[in-house]
Amino acid sequence: MNNLRRALMFASVALTPFAANQVAKAQADAPSQVQLAATPPMGWNSWNKFACNVSEQLIRETADAIVSSGMKAAGYQHVNV
Repeated sequence: MNNLRRALMFASVALTPFAANQVAKAQADAPSQVQLAATPPMGWNSWNKFACNVSEQLIRETADAIVSSGMKAAGYQHVNV
């Protein structure tokens, strides 16, 4: 039993630097954190106003209104159906 305990102690001491090296290597190889966007996705969501009553004409009119009102120039890019 004493020999088993010594062998396990030796193995744990001998393998600790190897394990620490593997952890450091994995952290170095990991991709850097994803940067957040400068602004959130900006767009118009028609659901609250029109629910299921949408048509191609309505979406085109909404997109045209976004452009003519200056919202596109302010960064709005999406029209969600």
